[in-house]
Amino acid sequence: MTTAHINRIGTAVPPHDVHEAFVVFARTLLADDRSRYVFDRMAERAEISHRYSFLRPGEPGAVKVDADGFYRRGAFPGTGTRMARYETDAVELAMQATARLGVAEGITHLVVASCTGLTASGSAARWNARWSASWGATPPCPRCAPPTISSAPTQPRVCWW
Repeated sequence: MTTAHINRIGTAVPPHDVHEAFVVFARTLLADDRSRYVFDRMAERAEISHRYSFLRPGEPGAVKVDADGFYRRGAFPGTGTRMARYETDAVELAMQATARLGVAEGITHLVVASCTGLTASGSAARWNARWSASWGATPPCPRCAPPTISSAPTQPRVCWW
């Protein structure tokens, strides 16, 4: 029987804590006091104290919800636009997390957990390309790069879930 081991874990979160700004913004979308009361109660019971984003928070009540205007009141971006942004940012987080491992070789898995977005092998391919450029190695994901002849289990498998 094979025994699995976790030798290192590298983590990363986006740079901006936007939870408070999100709660303030969300309340402005609700039409009446009862709805705001229910929202406040749900937000409190959720016990979320931090929510991170690559988007910098905007000014409360402004047309631009975030400082860069990705979200605008009455004109939120569609799913495709949001997922494209997520895919770019997810790769950056993967790069930060793998850099924190402190090793250039021997990474066997990259597991991504997110409640923000979903992306298929496109992000894995982008991470492989950036990882390879950073470390001077062959792209490690066998699903996103041509297979190698080596049977050594040192090529990371990227699992986006």
